[in-house]
Amino acid sequence: MSFRAEHAVVHQFSAADEVFLLVGDGIVANREIVTLPILDDVDETPFTGGFVLRTARACAAIAEFVRHGRVEDLGDWQLL
Repeated sequence: MSFRAEHAVVHQFSAADEVFLLVGDGIVANREIVTLPILDDVDETPFTGGFVLRTARACAAIAEFVRHGRVEDLGDWQLL
């Protein structure tokens, strides 16, 4: 998960070369861009609003995954 203040993006690394993003919840319009830090990168990564969630929703999704271990129940995922 990448986040800052009210905005977050949830990543799923399902294989060595596959990355999925959880589809956004509408907090940001699909065409808008939000930049968020990823791991220790100095530069921030831009994400379209289609993948941006409220931070509380992203935290709830992570908690749900920890409880049940199923990414399928968290929402729609998009392969990058």
